[in-house]
Amino acid sequence: MNVKYIVVEGENDVKCESFEDVVKALVDERYYDMSEQARKDTLTRKAAANALNTRFLSNEKDLSDLVLDDEVTYVLSLLKQGTVYLLENTSSRELTKDIDIPDTDKNYIVVNNFAEELLDNYKKDKNVAKKEAHHEEQEL
Repeated sequence: MNVKYIVVEGENDVKCESFEDVVKALVDERYYDMSEQARKDTLTRKAAANALNTRFLSNEKDLSDLVLDDEVTYVLSLLKQGTVYLLENTSSRELTKDIDIPDTDKNYIVVNNFAEELLDNYKKDKNVAKKEAHHEEQEL
């Protein structure tokens, strides 16, 4: 198994070969087999359950940052909240490839440390892609 990510949630950790595996571990094993509407409903349910759980455990968590655009924003929002930890293998650097991270002799990067920057970058890239697609549509 080529472990690119490790998801740490409480006492449990799950080794993942891809970001899709991370989503399956955090959202639902069948997430990528669902319809678009079922995916949105599942993310909404998971977010609501997480919000209730987090509020129950600590009133100091800021839940206003939870973003539910898609599975990427959901996972990054969880990382920002610190309810889950994600470690990325330094040899793969798929998720953090555009982040300036100092060289390290460690095998894993704690993605939570960069979650806010990753989320901001992802949302900007997604907005640019939407604008380009809209622009191309109008040219046709």
